[in-house]
Amino acid sequence: MIEDRRKMHKKLALDCFNSAWDLMDIKKRTEEEVNLMINTAHASLYHWKQIGEPLNFARGEWQVSRVYSLAGHASSALFHGKNC
Repeated sequence: MIEDRRKMHKKLALDCFNSAWDLMDIKKRTEEEVNLMINTAHASLYHWKQIGEPLNFARGEWQVSRVYSLAGHASSALFHGKNC
């Protein structure tokens, strides 16, 4: 049961990370895509926090920081950048 839970969190963490990355690659994002990008990066970080290691946490915080930067939210980008 515990192993199934770990596998689920890992799959969701990876899927969300990759989905956020795809949204980051879009040159002109709609407001909906910006919000989805932020929420997806946070979801990835959440799932990594459940089962990951410090490297996963750092990468997750970096991605959240980056999506906030791309969205023009400097204070949130800085907050998560410091967590990285």
